[in-house]
Amino acid sequence: FEISYTIFGSVGPLERNTSVFHKTITVIGLRIILLLKPIKDVLIMSTEHQRSHSTQEVINVLTQSGNYSETIYQLKWLPWRGEFAPIVTQSANGPCPLLALCNVLLLRGNMHISPGTTAISSHELLNNLATVMFELMPQGLSEGESLNYQQNINDVIRVFPKLQTGLDVNVKFKSVRSFEFTGELAVFDLCGVELYHGWLPEPQDVEMHQVVSDLSYNQLVDKSLAQSDSSTDIVQVKNNILCGDFLRQTANQLTYHGLCRLNATITDQQLCVFFRNNHFSTLYKHRERLLLLVTDMGFLNEFGHVWETMEDVSGDANFLGASFEPTHQSHNDTFHPSDPIAAEIAQLDSGQPTISDEELALQLQEDENLQLALQLQEDENLQLALQLQEDEHQQQLADQVTVTTTATQHPVHTDERRQNKCVLL
Repeated sequence: FEISYTIFGSVGPLERNTSVFHKTITVIGLRIILLLKPIKDVLIMSTEHQRSHSTQEVINVLTQSGNYSETIYQLKWLPWRGEFAPIVTQSANGPCPLLALCNVLLLRGNMHISPGTTAISSHELLNNLATVMFELMPQGLSEGESLNYQQNINDVIRVFPKLQTGLDVNVKFKSVRSFEFTGELAVFDLCGVELYHGWLPEPQDVEMHQVVSDLSYNQLVDKSLAQSDSSTDIVQVKNNILCGDFLRQTANQLTYHGLCRLNATITDQQLCVFFRNNHFSTLYKHRERLLLLVTDMGFLNEFGHVWETMEDVSGDANFLGASFEPTHQSHNDTFHPSDPIAAEIAQLDSGQPTISDEELALQLQEDENLQLALQLQEDENLQLALQLQEDEHQQQLADQVTVTTTATQHPVHTDERRQNKCVLL
């Protein structure tokens, strides 16, 4: 009030009335500010309470879940858009949508990890994820909409343990963004992250395209396994056969039409999550090229292996460095076909059926036995060859002795040699 009087106070009737008017407005404004301040404090306290509640909810869910196991992930810091950003690496094969989602949020700057951190637990990642979902809550929601949004977050938090083991995803073949909606996939919506796939039928095959494009994966499998009898409609039988053919022909779950649609749908510089063969990857479009983030912990200290190109359905890809420079090593060059463990990893990446740990152990044992048998056979063949060579040498010596003895016992006279000579007529 005193400040207002000092600024606006003046002489003269008109100026004095104006001064009184300004002082009145100032007092009213101060009263409004004083009234709104507690509301603002309540809103801040409410947001903090929500975050605290979400953290406690995460702890409760993880504690009660029988499928959750604490995992420590190594962090890889990359030069990214003029700064350094961390990505979470993966030490074991598996779907792990948690890593793909968190890496998108880390590279986008929605999730933060203290500089210098080299490892992070799955518990910390899930807490950070819950915080991000609250921070991304749209502004201006009504009370009912806000409560509904918070309930959606709480519902997603309850499925957090599945983010480590795998989500129930049912692909639809209509477009690269088509999935059957489930409560588990709501985590991508709440984080503002797009989920894509590249498993689409080729439009050139009109008949198959018409049958498959309106189906989901579960429906496709049911039709391909459907039993036919004499009462089954011929068209239905034919469609079921087409469904089975599509599954066999596109076992790697990526088609050229799918790649084309991904390129057309994803915008340049966009970060998203890509689903293929029950595996979730961080996908990035850079200068019209689709790139998959390399999260294998084996490349933790390799800055020449940060991105992997996705330009071919066969899995033939090239590695790029942190600055998107090419690395002179293709994806297929990193694995040796005689290495069963590397072959298993390559098999997982290519989308082919993988083998179990027991089968892998048997394969290793068989390979070891085969190598031992080959070594023994080689040694045996060498000994046999040496023995045969020695026997042949002894036989030659014996023949020489026999010839010498015979020549000594029966000398040939000159006259006899003359009689035995051939005469050419």
